Order: sequence, then C-alpha cells, then structure tokens
Amino acid sequence: MISYAVMNQGDHPVSVRLEISPNSLDSFIDSEEIVAAKEMKVLVPSRFLKWTRISASTQQSTGLGKIDVYVQAQSIGMN
Repeated sequence: MISYAVMNQGDHPVSVRLEISPNSLDSFIDSEEIVAAKEMKVLVPSRFLKWTRISASTQQSTGLGKIDVYVQAQSIGMN
C-alpha cells in the first residue's frame, strides 16, 4: 500500500493528480483533488500498477504554488 500526503504551503488552491502507469510512459489519472491553501489532502491509489506519480498545478494563473509531498509505503509480509 502507498499513500501521498500533499500539504499546500502556498496562498492559492492547487490541483493535484495521482497518476498510475504500467510502464512509466503511459499514465492514467487515478484521482484528482483540489487542495486549499494551507490545507492537506491524502491521496491513495484505488488501482494497482507498477508506477505512480503526482502532478500539481495552481488554480490561479497568476499565483505560484508550493507543496510538500510525503510518501508512505507499506508492504504486507507473507509467511
């Protein structure tokens, strides 16, 4: 399992996409969230493929965005 905590450090909303891919070239948008200024959202893939990535863009054409992304991963051991 993997999760991404996205903290918006900026003063404008940010659109954040969680994308998945089988080959690191062709990607699929798994989920998309709007993260308000000074807020945090957690994104967790709802489907499994080998690669995941985060993309982000500001909601305001004149504003710069600043986000912190924290990645947490956990594997399930098998006996």
